[in-house]
Amino acid sequence: MHNTSVSLYLQLEEGVFLMQEYQQHMVLESIKDLYLPKENYVKKKIVTNKKGWIHKRSAPTDKDIITHISGGNNLGVFGGATGTKFIVFDVDARERAKDVTMKLIDALESEYGINRSRIFVFNSGGKGYHVTLYLDNIIMYDDLQLFYKQVIAMVGENKNVIELRPTEKQAVKLPFCSHYKTGNYAGIVSPLDLSNSPIDEFLFPLKQIVLNDLLKRVAEQEGLIIERGKKLTFDKENAVFLDNVSTNVNLDVYSLDDLAKEMKQVRDANSLIYKYTRHNTTLKLATYLKCIEKMDR
Repeated sequence: MHNTSVSLYLQLEEGVFLMQEYQQHMVLESIKDLYLPKENYVKKKIVTNKKGWIHKRSAPTDKDIITHISGGNNLGVFGGATGTKFIVFDVDARERAKDVTMKLIDALESEYGINRSRIFVFNSGGKGYHVTLYLDNIIMYDDLQLFYKQVIAMVGENKNVIELRPTEKQAVKLPFCSHYKTGNYAGIVSPLDLSNSPIDEFLFPLKQIVLNDLLKRVAEQEGLIIERGKKLTFDKENAVFLDNVSTNVNLDVYSLDDLAKEMKQVRDANSLIYKYTRHNTTLKLATYLKCIEKMDR
C-alpha cells in the first residue's frame, strides 16, 4: 500500500479499499462540509443495493459516508431546498468524455475566470467525469440553471451529454467510491490533463469560488447592465444581492459613430483589438446592433 503524508492516495486491492482511519475521518469531514451544508440541505438520500439506486427519506449519516468511501454501498446526495453550495457538471459523452470535459474546463476558466485550482474533477466510475465547483454561498436554482445553459452552449453540447446536478429532486453520487456497477474507482483527477491525482488535492483547505464573482460573470455573459443593488433572484430569504456592482460593470456611454468604428476594426482584424476585452466588446456589439435595429424601424 502506498502510504505517505505527502501524497495520500486511496487504493483498491481486490476490490477492498485501503484507507487509514485518519484518512477516512478527513474525507468524511470534507464531504460533510462541501456537500452537506447545515444551513440548506434536504433530509433525503439515495443509496445502492444489489438492484440499483433506492431513495430514502433520511439525512445522510457519517456511517453512510464511511460505507461509501470504504467500498460499500454508494451514496448520493441532493441539493438544498432553494439552492446548492456545490455544482456538478456530469459529463457522459462515452468515447468523447475526455474531449468534452477538457472543453468544459477551458470554458469555465476562460469565460468565467475560474482558476483551474478551483475546478475539481472526478472519475464518475463509469465512462464519464464529474466536473465540480464548490461555492462559498448558496446559489439559487434559477441562477444555476442560467449558468448551466450558458456553459453547455459554450461547449457546444446539450443536456444529454452534460447533465446538471444536484437539485432538490435529483441527486449526485459522491466521489471516492467503487462504482456499484463497474467496480471502477471514482477518484479525483487533474483538471489539467485528467490524470489521476492524490487525494490531498481534495482534503487540504479548498479555495471555494466566491458566489458573487460567479454571478457577475453570468450576468456579463447575458449582456446585462446591472444597476447597483439589483438582485438576480427574488427569493425573500435567500436573495443574492450584488453589492458594489457599479464599480465592476462598464457603464460608459458611447456614440454610435465610435461604436461603428470599433466594430469595423474588430471585423477587419477578425479578432479582439485588445487583450482581455471579450466581454466589453460583446456588450458594445450588442449595443451597436440594438441602435441599428431602432434606426431601421
